[in-house]
Amino acid sequence: MLGLPPDVPPWVATAAWVMTTFGVLMVVVLAVLLRGVDPAREDVLGRFRRGLSALGALPSSMAALGLSVGIWGSEVAGVWLTLVALGVTPPGALAASSVLVVATTLAVAAPAAPGGLGVEQWVTVIVLSAWAVTYADAVAVSLLVLFEAVVWIAPLGLIALWRRSIRGERESVDGLELAE
Repeated sequence: MLGLPPDVPPWVATAAWVMTTFGVLMVVVLAVLLRGVDPAREDVLGRFRRGLSALGALPSSMAALGLSVGIWGSEVAGVWLTLVALGVTPPGALAASSVLVVATTLAVAAPAAPGGLGVEQWVTVIVLSAWAVTYADAVAVSLLVLFEAVVWIAPLGLIALWRRSIRGERESVDGLELAE
């Protein structure tokens, strides 16, 4: 596997390939098994099948896949560019960026201080230390990546809200309108 941190035992690379292969196989198995599930069922499998029905057409599936790859790729590119801008380019910087994006995406589920400070910085320090990035550089990378996210998310979210308000759309959850 290209870009693994230095001094990684060979079994880690083997495990990564096995897990990737297992993940892809599980998606295929799940897709095959769900074909036999009636979407009208009211249990978890039925609701899951109804949710996946939007991806039934090939163009919809390809659009969703393309958007997903584009979003994750832009996040990885943003982290990589941040590393380069700070002069922190360990061997395997692209792999470090990829692992960091996945790890911090999972980490944001944990409670953090206002502004998202805390957990994300800790995870960034841990992940980048595997590539011999210093504590100070890792914290700097984390804060810059957080700032970059806010710079994109806030304006785009405000534009989306503005567009919805022009069209008169209202928020609803499970068919119930939310109070304004």
